Amino acid sequence: MATRCEYATNCLPIVSVAAEASGDNMAFNTISYEIQRNLSGNGSIDCDFATVYGFNNGAVAYQNGATSGGSILYPFTGSTFKIVHIKHTGYIYSSATVLGASSTDNLIVYLKKTSDATLVAFATLSPGGSLIIPIGTGVDFSDVNIGFRSSSATNTIAVEVMATT
Repeated sequence: MATRCEYATNCLPIVSVAAEASGDNMAFNTISYEIQRNLSGNGSIDCDFATVYGFNNGAVAYQNGATSGGSILYPFTGSTFKIVHIKHTGYIYSSATVLGASSTDNLIVYLKKTSDATLVAFATLSPGGSLIIPIGTGVDFSDVNIGFRSSSATNTIAVEVMATT
């Protein structure tokens, strides 16, 4: 049996329909007419777990998503990692092992090209949201760093990160 990381994604497009003032119908949510289905997928990436970032013996080491005016945290370069998982915990950063108060701020995720410092914000995670970047083999990430910071000018965010080879 091969060592691997299995992952899955899911997106359910919802439309909210307001109640009519006359009271003829109640407010309700339904699946988008344009899409008409749940969008999902899954995959598997071979990993050897020789290097694991963000966890040690099952314990998470929360990362500090700095305030919007602060520095973007680039905890690692992606060149040797096969898969990266980034999760907005829904809490303010307190320490690597302790979560702070709950947070309603978003986490902005960036890609930075190290050779010329080109910076691209490519994802916004709301509290509890996460993303997976399956790098695998055959993708050259040697010139790319993955980073993040809070959308707030005053609150940091505790971020759960897992990256492995």
